[in-house]
Amino acid sequence: MRIIKGKGVVPEIAVGRFFMLDKKDAGAGITPSQSCTADISAELELFRTAANTAAKEFESLAIIAKDRAGDAEAEIFETHRLMLLDDDLSGEAEVLIKEGQSAISAIRISGDRLKAMLLGSDSDYMRQRAADVEAVCGKLLEILSGGTGEIKLTVPAVIGAFDLTPAQTLTLDRDMVLGFVTGAGGSSSHTAILARSMNIPAVVGAGEIPEEADGATVILDGCEGLLIISPDEDTLNIYKNRMEEKIAERKALEAMSDVSVSYKGKKIRICANIADHAEAEKARLSGADGIGLFRSEFLYMKYGRPPTEDEQLEAYKAAAMGVGRGDVIIRTLDAGADKDIPYLGMKKEPNPALGLRAIRLCLRREELFCKQLKALLRASAKENISILLPMITGAEELLTAKKIIERIKGELARDGIAFDPDTPVGVMIETPSAAIIADRLAENADFFSVGTNDLIQYTMAADRQNSDVSYLCDGVPESVMRLLANIGSCAENAGIWAGICGELAADTDLTEFFLESGYTELSVSPPHITRIKKKISELSGASVKAFRHDGKTHMT
Repeated sequence: MRIIKGKGVVPEIAVGRFFMLDKKDAGAGITPSQSCTADISAELELFRTAANTAAKEFESLAIIAKDRAGDAEAEIFETHRLMLLDDDLSGEAEVLIKEGQSAISAIRISGDRLKAMLLGSDSDYMRQRAADVEAVCGKLLEILSGGTGEIKLTVPAVIGAFDLTPAQTLTLDRDMVLGFVTGAGGSSSHTAILARSMNIPAVVGAGEIPEEADGATVILDGCEGLLIISPDEDTLNIYKNRMEEKIAERKALEAMSDVSVSYKGKKIRICANIADHAEAEKARLSGADGIGLFRSEFLYMKYGRPPTEDEQLEAYKAAAMGVGRGDVIIRTLDAGADKDIPYLGMKKEPNPALGLRAIRLCLRREELFCKQLKALLRASAKENISILLPMITGAEELLTAKKIIERIKGELARDGIAFDPDTPVGVMIETPSAAIIADRLAENADFFSVGTNDLIQYTMAADRQNSDVSYLCDGVPESVMRLLANIGSCAENAGIWAGICGELAADTDLTEFFLESGYTELSVSPPHITRIKKKISELSGASVKAFRHDGKTHMT
């Protein structure tokens, strides 16, 4: 028995035969003499045809990803498609071909140059984009070499590879692929993100996988990040029992989907975070009490242009009809920082997380904001729509945004267009400034929704996408706990409700803290809904324990 340690990214277990994928790289074996060509026109045609084919494939993969995983995951492939149009890659490749390089050689050289530039960046986010360049170049080389990139198995197996591209991960046959392990990759890679969305047992960053694994019986432990090669009988039995326990746990959780939960006599809403109206039905089937966060920026990324008022209206109505119950809270356009929308023509900023983004951008580009507000208010005529304003840092921003909303209401009334005049308007609390003056903001807000990812990042002055300082964003710092307690208290005192829509909402170790702090809504990705409901049911059934709001998560 041999154990290989990596990082578990999907906490599931798989047992079966192991199959090591061929390490051959599409386009490999090119010698210097083969890298130049006399027929420049032919090579340019080859390259352009390959780029066209790749763009269509990425478009198709985006549709598949949207269906299987969600809109955020589909954006991975839209990013790859857009990268094909980038002069730093395709433009550079064409220049190289005109200088005499073959199409394959030009792709390799331009790809390597762009990767080197990205990897040399001070931004962790930009360094991570090198993996996107690798995926795009890999697809082009695969097409030029006549490969398909498909993983075909004749029997169910756990598969291994140095790395898997997002396209390979998305198109894995779930009836045949029991799970996968890769030598490279991290827990935040596109491959890991897709594996989580598709709930495929997975371990990444395992280093070199020994040849003895190929064909052997293995255990893939996505909880502990282990690949156990040729396990002994006792280990095999232990893991088979764990798999049976997980099946029983899943059945128990499924029974919670239609349960309503309460705490100390207060109804607690467990809602879903979605990126597209198509995800609303999945949220309903998962037991969501409504939509706690509709990330509307993905609608703006969908068309390669601003969505029309009617396109937005249909998407918002479809989300409400899809979930079928509860409110649908739609966050207004949250562009900027790590959500670059090229057609908006936003200038490059030295620190985009602190720059022109979210409500700041909407107030600067009022015509964009007004179009979205009209669509939201029109949708409110027949659906339970609430408007959520992101990145509010002061009372003045909130009042300015509300004045614009009132003006749009006046225009709709003048034109005889139906809307709900009492459409709730909430504030997304994601900066220390907003958390500190939550009492002031509560005077003019109908509800609060806390974005914990950004709140931690800004409180700790640490870019959560920068691996050098990301340790500062691990867990929940005492300062953030105090801010969260203050936000909940201010909301209660003002008679409005407060919810958590960031990643921490899914952390069951914090559920009691949130409830004791006055939060009455937790919004999570659909797979976490029943688990949170189960936790609250357990808390409600047990005797209530005292809880310290001193920044610690200790229970007494």
